[in-house]
Amino acid sequence: MSFLSSLFSKKSKPAKAEPQQENEDTLDPKIKAAFALMKTTEAGKDAVKLLKKQNLVPVPDAPFPSFYNALSNKVYIDSSLNPADIAVNLVGTARQLHHKQVLTKLDMAEMKAADGVQCYRLMQADAEAHKALMYYALKSNEALPYSPEMPGGISVHSVIIQKAMGASDEKALDAAVKAFYNDHQAVQTCDLLYARDQHLTAYNIDRNPSLAPGAKLFSKDMPDKIFEKICSVGGVPYVKQEDFNKTPFKIMFQNRRNDIARMVAPFSKDTSIMKMPTFEKVEAANAAARALATKNR
Repeated sequence: MSFLSSLFSKKSKPAKAEPQQENEDTLDPKIKAAFALMKTTEAGKDAVKLLKKQNLVPVPDAPFPSFYNALSNKVYIDSSLNPADIAVNLVGTARQLHHKQVLTKLDMAEMKAADGVQCYRLMQADAEAHKALMYYALKSNEALPYSPEMPGGISVHSVIIQKAMGASDEKALDAAVKAFYNDHQAVQTCDLLYARDQHLTAYNIDRNPSLAPGAKLFSKDMPDKIFEKICSVGGVPYVKQEDFNKTPFKIMFQNRRNDIARMVAPFSKDTSIMKMPTFEKVEAANAAARALATKNR
C-alpha cells in the first residue's frame, strides 16, 4: 500500500499483517507491568484491550513517552520510563486508537471545517482526561514502588478535585474534558494541528482522487452523537453532546479561524468555520456590557 492510500482509504488493509501481541507473556517487562497497573480502572482495561491488538515497540529514550505511528501501524513506547509513567501515557495513546476507529482520516476530511475542529478538540480533550484519571488512580495507590509524574495541562487538576469530592470515574472524565477548553493555548494548538492535518489530507486527495473516489471535502455535517462515541468507555458515553453547543466550547482566536478558512477555500465552498465565535468578538461584547453596567449604576 502506498503512503497516501494508507492515510485515507476506508477499505485499505495492510499488505502484510504483522503479529499482534495478544499474549502478554511476550511483552517487554515494563510494558507488561504497565498493563497490570492499567487494569486497575475500567478505562484502563478498555485501553489494554485496544493496545494488545497493536504491535508494541519499546524504544529506550524515545522522543515521546508513547505514540502511535500510522505508517508503520505500531505503538512506540519509551521503555526508559517507569511502568507507572508508561501506563499513564499508554492510556492516552489508546484513546487515539479508539478515535481512529470512530472517525477515519477520510471522515475528518469530508466533515465541514467547524465540525471537524470541534471533533479534533474533543479527541485531544478525551485523551488528556484519560491520562489524568490514570495518573490519579496510580498516585492514590501508596503501595506502588514507583509513582507517576503529573501530566501537563489542566485536566489532571479537574480529575483530582472531582475524585476528592467522591465523583465517579465517568463524572471525573466528563469534568476533565470540559476543563480542557479552559486551556486556551492547548485548544489553539489543536486548531493548528487540525489545519495542518486536514490540509495534507485534502491536498493529496485533490491531486489524486483515486485515493478516495467520490470524496467530497469539507462538505458533511458531523455524524449524529459523534461526541458521545468519541468520549465513551466500553461503548458507554460519559458526556452529552448537547453540553458542547455553548460558546465556551466553540470559541476560536480570529487569526486561527481565518487560517482555517483559507485552508478550506481551494477545496470547498464550506464557510462554516466563519460562524464560529471569536475571542476578540466575545471580549468586545463583554467589555461593552461592562461599560453599560458601569454607566447605569
